[in-house]
Amino acid sequence: MSSDLIERLRKDLGALEGEAADEIERLRDALTQITYGEGRYNTDQLTHAENTIEDMIGLAQAALEGGKE
Repeated sequence: MSSDLIERLRKDLGALEGEAADEIERLRDALTQITYGEGRYNTDQLTHAENTIEDMIGLAQAALEGGKE
């Protein structure tokens, strides 16, 4: 392999690793919110139901639009 190709692959891999780290952090934040019943995962039954319905409407709309969210 040429050194240019190897360098480009290293940069691409580095970008992917950064994206993976960002995604892991987003998942960690979501799991923390779920664990403590915060934000959209509020344990109040009416708030939780409202958030669930809003999420379902958004998913249904995205599905009808061909998967665009």
